Amino acid sequence: MCTAIKYDKYFGRNLDLWCHYDTRVIKSNDNRFPILGMGIEVNGYPLYFDGMNDRGLAMAGLNFPGNAVYFPLDKRKKNLAPYELIPYIIGNFSSVEEVSEELKSVSILNRPFSSELPLSPLHWMISDRKSSIVLESTVKGTKIYRNPHRVLTNSPAFDIQSFNMNNYRRLCACSDQNDYSFGMGAMGLPGDLSSMSRFVRAAFHTRNSPAGLGYTHLFRLLYSVAMQKGSVITPDGREEYTQYSCCCDLEANKYYYTLYDDLNVRMVEF
Repeated sequence: MCTAIKYDKYFGRNLDLWCHYDTRVIKSNDNRFPILGMGIEVNGYPLYFDGMNDRGLAMAGLNFPGNAVYFPLDKRKKNLAPYELIPYIIGNFSSVEEVSEELKSVSILNRPFSSELPLSPLHWMISDRKSSIVLESTVKGTKIYRNPHRVLTNSPAFDIQSFNMNNYRRLCACSDQNDYSFGMGAMGLPGDLSSMSRFVRAAFHTRNSPAGLGYTHLFRLLYSVAMQKGSVITPDGREEYTQYSCCCDLEANKYYYTLYDDLNVRMVEF
């Protein structure tokens, strides 16, 4: 299902899936800015799950089932299929502000990459060093949300996820001197692996994170909402789990990642 988090100068995500692809680090230089990220290559075309450019802009696509709606060709707008969005956005823009302006004229096209790779229901989180936005295409059209929580999970829509955060306003990282244990200020923080619970948990830990802890702290945040094998079983009996976690250093232009079976941190540069 996936979780994305923006912490300090870092942006990262968990890729949670039940199926397996030939996922690998991909570099491309076909646009204005070079791109570095994770995905698959099909007939030489990079299908990015997430990525960053060398100007400090990163983007990730996350599952958005039951909500994502794509549209026929609209001659009044710039039409981009879902698989074209990541290379177009991070290949041509350097900040969230630039992207926000560009997305006002974009319509997401209901065109699959191929008959073997049909459309995936997605929404996207886009971040630079300072801020984050969320892009969704629903029955109401293209929606662009400012993202003060600096996290994204899956369905329901971002505005509903944001409203749900009101139910957890009283949570805090503090402890009372009369408490029998530290951490009781966070009692009520959801611990299950559903999308809304992961959103709240990721937002709580991110909001309470001190600055300057480095990229390893982003991995800690991602691991707090990761899916272990056996903890999530799909209706047809398959295991969904966190296949990889990644971290984009938006200042040093480095891409870090770990795998489910290997938590050694690998690093790739432009």
